[in-house]
Amino acid sequence: MATLKDVAKASGVSTATVSHVLHGRWDRVSDATRAKVMRAIRQLNYRPSPYRTRKGVPPSKNLAFICEELEPSPILSNNYFAKLLDGFFEAAWRLGYSVTVDVERVSLDGVQKVRHAFDGRCDGVALMAPCLDSLLLNQLVERGVPVVVIGSASQGKKVSTVDVDNIACGRMAADHLSRLGHERLAYVGRVADKSSSLERLEGVRAYCRDFGLPDPIVVDGVFARESGREMADWLLRLPAEELPTGWICSNDEIAYGVAERLAAAGVRVPEDVSLVGTDDTVIAQMARPPLTTLRQPLQEMGAEAARILAERATCRESPEAHTVFSVQLIQRQSTAPPRSAPVKAGRTMT
Repeated sequence: MATLKDVAKASGVSTATVSHVLHGRWDRVSDATRAKVMRAIRQLNYRPSPYRTRKGVPPSKNLAFICEELEPSPILSNNYFAKLLDGFFEAAWRLGYSVTVDVERVSLDGVQKVRHAFDGRCDGVALMAPCLDSLLLNQLVERGVPVVVIGSASQGKKVSTVDVDNIACGRMAADHLSRLGHERLAYVGRVADKSSSLERLEGVRAYCRDFGLPDPIVVDGVFARESGREMADWLLRLPAEELPTGWICSNDEIAYGVAERLAAAGVRVPEDVSLVGTDDTVIAQMARPPLTTLRQPLQEMGAEAARILAERATCRESPEAHTVFSVQLIQRQSTAPPRSAPVKAGRTMT
């Protein structure tokens, strides 16, 4: 097991300099020196001991599950997070690993966050739906930590990924509404720093191009119920003749907020507007009416992330793995043909 002295020797610097790099005191070292130290850390697979009294003793088998930003009480309030975590927990337990969960907001001090979440404590990290150019992901990759990104693209980095086919997800939602007769679509919830949202929009737009439908109206927001209400308000300000009849929401939280706002405004679902969500979380069934949605196999995705991390912890030379799950359309009462429009049939998605 590599020591601090080994890292110092390999990078040609003092142990104090290595310590400055590890603790984020980068004002005391040059960029070139920091790069040399980080290179040595990766090559030697150096991990600081989490306990001073047990220096040199390998930590217990443990995997980390981290989300950069979540609202308070995430397990109770965020069913997407809870289902992923449930699958991750169960698979990790069966593989003989404990789990460290971190849901704190990531600060600009990314190095300190990485040390708290990983150094010497875990054999690998599952990072849930990080934003594009995530500071935390960048720091984990720089340190050579085995990482599985769930629900997001790899962003060109050497990390494993577990996700659904988001482009197919967008196409499937558009196809469902189109077959019902909807031609004017809206994409509610383009989240600029989330690859999943952008890819779903790409799928909706591709479907519209392929079948000669107008480009969807796009409304920007975030993955939150309140954002759904605000985006619904924006759409409802459109002239009646321009209001889309089929709304595709980038997650169920947004769709739930949209449904609430439409009900308050006297707009009927699905008689006036059809809604499609994404994820098939508990709130999809709680909505009034219950939401048609695209089901992600969240528990299976969490379990796959744990399996990949355990494999890479056992063999650090294992290549990155990329698992893509399919989504399933779950039709409920929030979608129906628009008034005076025939139901279409016979289209085949490509």
